[in-house]
Amino acid sequence: MCESTYKDVENVHLMVEFFKSLSHGVSAFVLVFNIHNTRLDEYTKNMLRLFERLLGPTFWQHVVIVFTHVDEDQRDYLEENIDALTDPSEGFVKVLSQWFHLPYQPPIVFLSNRDTRYSQYARECFKELYEAVAAVEEGARRKKFTCTFFQEVNNRMGVAQDNFIVHSIKSAAASIPQMVQSGTRNVVNACSVM
Repeated sequence: MCESTYKDVENVHLMVEFFKSLSHGVSAFVLVFNIHNTRLDEYTKNMLRLFERLLGPTFWQHVVIVFTHVDEDQRDYLEENIDALTDPSEGFVKVLSQWFHLPYQPPIVFLSNRDTRYSQYARECFKELYEAVAAVEEGARRKKFTCTFFQEVNNRMGVAQDNFIVHSIKSAAASIPQMVQSGTRNVVNACSVM
């Protein structure tokens, strides 16, 4: 949320709609990354910090990490990437766990983007995603994730609901030092326009 003001306004609007759709509970948060671009940049870290600030640190217990574009004909070629991402001592999820001080590592799933309707390989990938979400739900004793923020969203209607979400995003962004350094002014400006 630190590109242009227009893009920030669009992102804040999308986040308002996103949070409205989640306000009755969430089975899992699926964080999706392209296998060919697995760098955790500041933008991504700031968005995750924002979610953690809005939803609370327990949201991480409902996270599944997905890497896309792991197509069957590329699987052997991508094996080194996959090994690096899943490395228990310095892989992607380990680094994410360290940055956010997670006592556990969220499940990882690799998905194909090709021929998702007819390919047996693609179906197996989606079955792994289904099983990862089921495992997250099982860990939560089949209860959907909810939080005070979601309850507050549900207590409001219409413009008051939108304004509450925008104000919450603005407050959460302003309270994250890294976002202040890398573009919170744009978020504050975007929230003011809405």
